[in-house]
Amino acid sequence: MSANALKDRYLRDEIPVRIGNLASDLSRIATLSDLDTSAEASLRVLTESVLFIEWTRRDADSKTGDTLAALKERLNAWQADWQDIWTHPEERTRLAAEAQSWSDRLLAESGLLD
Repeated sequence: MSANALKDRYLRDEIPVRIGNLASDLSRIATLSDLDTSAEASLRVLTESVLFIEWTRRDADSKTGDTLAALKERLNAWQADWQDIWTHPEERTRLAAEAQSWSDRLLAESGLLD
């Protein structure tokens, strides 16, 4: 799917669903981090997550926008250190735990669990 098609599809959803999709991507990153062979797949999901944040942040309330800004900063740091993270299992384990923590936080903030 092209970036424009993905954006059009993603923006059709309401903010809570967008946040839920982002939470799902982060959970996927956590799961893929357990697999040595998933570096490229994980990086694609990470890149997609950054796009989701960019497309959602401007439409979100200020609290959610602040959360998304902090998450984007963290994801950018992961991207910058991706090769180092992926080649060290203990770093991947930390990334997986942090990605799952962000996922849980976003899902709670989305209101989808209410």
